[in-house]
Parts: sequence; structure tokens; C-alpha cells
Amino acid sequence: LLAPARRHAEQELDHIRPPPERVSRWAAGIRAAVELEGLHEGHRSLGWALAEAGYADQRFERLLRADEPGLWDELRSAARYLGVKGQRANAEQLIRLAVDVDPARRAPSTRLGRRLLRHCLPRR
Repeated sequence: LLAPARRHAEQELDHIRPPPERVSRWAAGIRAAVELEGLHEGHRSLGWALAEAGYADQRFERLLRADEPGLWDELRSAARYLGVKGQRANAEQLIRLAVDVDPARRAPSTRLGRRLLRHCLPRR
């Protein structure tokens, strides 16, 4: 009796179930954000925090250009770096960086990339 009901429910809910890639993006972003436990500060940009902490330009560029398999490692690496330095940052931006992926290029969207990069450039 329950098996047919379960099949029916799965068929009905299948259209709202997110694709596995999207779930893994969210998981990677959340895992990275957990590295900043106790250091989340909503108004402190991720890019600015990385720049203040002395994150290498090459590593920052790798983070922005990483494709999906490498993006997870780059996110975790950046988050760990901030955590070790005790640098406060917006942990939500780590999640957005993981989730906001342009499927055509499979790299972070240029809008978010520009926003992060803007906070790393020296102010005039």
C-alpha cells in the first residue's frame, strides 16, 4: 500500500528536486563557510578580507577561475586561510561563490567575480 503512494509522491516531487550538481555546489559552499565559524561578519566582503589577510594574487585568481571540481578545493583553501589568520569575512559569499556558477563556462559568474575583485583592488 505504501509503495505506490511513495512512487506517486516521488513522481510529483521530482520536478522540484534540485539536480545533484546544485546540491553538491551548496554542500561545498556550506563546508567552506563552516571553516569561518565564529568569524562571519556580514558587512566584510570576502574579497576584501582575503586581500587584508594577504591572500596571494595567484591563489585569488585560481579561486575565481576554478571549474567545478577544483572550485571546492579553492573555496575550502581560501576559507581555511581566513580561519587561520582569524580574519572576519562574509561567509555567505563563500556559499554564493560555490552556487553562482555560470554553466556555460563552469566558472564563477563574472558579476560576482567583479564584485570580489573590486574589494581586493587598492583604494585611490
